[in-house]
This record gives sequence, C-alpha cells and structure tokens, in this order.
Amino acid sequence: YLDFYFKINPKSLASDDISITVKKVVDGNTVTYVPTVKDGSVTLTEGKDFTVAEPVATTDGCTLTLAGIGNYTANTVYHFVDLPFERPENSNADYVAPYVASTDLATPLGMTAYIVTGTKGNKVILEELAYIPNGVPVLLLTGKRADGFGKVAKSSGTYTTAELTEINTKNKLSVNTTATEIGAALIYLFYKGEFVLNAAGTLPAGKVYLDLRETPTPTPAPRLTIDRSETTEVDVVRRKMDEEREERWYTLDGCLLQGKPTQKGLYIRNGRKVVVK
Repeated sequence: YLDFYFKINPKSLASDDISITVKKVVDGNTVTYVPTVKDGSVTLTEGKDFTVAEPVATTDGCTLTLAGIGNYTANTVYHFVDLPFERPENSNADYVAPYVASTDLATPLGMTAYIVTGTKGNKVILEELAYIPNGVPVLLLTGKRADGFGKVAKSSGTYTTAELTEINTKNKLSVNTTATEIGAALIYLFYKGEFVLNAAGTLPAGKVYLDLRETPTPTPAPRLTIDRSETTEVDVVRRKMDEEREERWYTLDGCLLQGKPTQKGLYIRNGRKVVVK
C-alpha cells in the first residue's frame, strides 16, 4: 500500500477574501465587542480558527487584534469606530450620526455619507459622497440601528484638491475645534436624529454643527429633519461613486472584502454577481 501525507498551509486572516464585522454589545456597565469572521461564505469559529485579544482603546473607539490558529495564520487588526446612530423618537426615519474622519475612509457597508448643502422648508438638502474624505464633516445614514462601524482606509479613487474645495465650499456642516461662545444665530446642533436651532451659549469643542448664517431665512425652522428624499448629486460625486463600486467586492451575504477574492466562488462586484475561477 501507499502512504500519502497532506500538508495544509494555513491561510492568512489578512487575505482579501476574509471579511470581518464587529458588533458592540452593552450589558449594564459591561461593553464587549463580538467579531464575526468569514472566509468567503464560511463563518469561522473563535477558539478554533482565530483568537481575539482584549480591545485597545483609541480616540474614537477601539482596535481588536485577531490571530489565526489551526488552519489560519497571521494577525489582522480591526479598527472599530464607536459612534452612536440616532433617529427621532417614534419615527421610521434613517439612523444618523455626524462624523469627521482623520483620514480618507471607504463608506461603511450599509451606510451612506452625505454633506449638507442647504435647506428646503424644514428639511436639510443632502449631497451624497463617494467616500468619507479626511477632515470633511459628514452625516452617515443607515436603515438599521448601529453603534459604530469598522474603518477601511480609502487609498485610491479619491477626490482631487479642486473637488475637495468644491465639496467644502458647499458643505454647511462644520466642526468646532475649540469651545466657542456664540450669540443667537442660525446654528443648528444635532440632537436625536435631527438638527435643533441653537440658542446663545457655548458651542462645545469637537461638535459637528449646521451653520446657516450665510443663508439666513426670515423665520428659521426650530428643527430640521434629515430625509434622503432631499438629495442632490453632482457629476464628480457620481463618477467617484461608480469608481468606488467598481473596486469593491462583497460576499453573497453582503460582507465587504478587503480586495479581489482569491478563493473560487460567486461574489458581488459593481452590483453584479461574478464567478471567480
């Protein structure tokens, strides 16, 4: 008889077709971060395929280091942004969170990034962005309740300097770097999924706010709702969005991959199902 020996080379958790999502779980005063790791459509098991180190706090959330074991190897670091999403009480509106990134980021799966370009009645006018540009205050909208998202760096297909200037010129969202005393003005603060007209007082540092002082109205609305029905687009944004979708790969159940998958199977690319052979 013949003896055959097979050697299985462990697969790196940093491979393009490994997807990771993290759920924040709050139980009283205890907060845990539960990762879900998938190799294509196969869900990996913690303790068998990977281990997770204790979360390390960052300025905007935490990082989780996952180490492959068994049939998997290498470490990968997941950056979780701790960001509560809100919507008005007794409402079916989208969940919303203001956010300012410290580097260019891909828009998280299931979310959309917008700037605010003005108002119409008691609603803000949104303009969709292809990704989250560094330093640009945006609103992130999602149809599902969320407590944060995973950071994915955006290294290609970014806006030019001229395009960023255009975006910043249009954007009525601002972020306060230091605490500032303000008088009664057309400044709105984000509160429970909408913008509320601010009275005179101190504007806290790091607060994203809506500044309409350059476009005053005789009778400003006390509240401004956030509704995707009031959305505009420009050609440069649409082009970047098309480029972004062209570059991104997903599993059939919607998990964003880190690049083109190397494992054979059926995936989604640019909104279409693609077979990788």
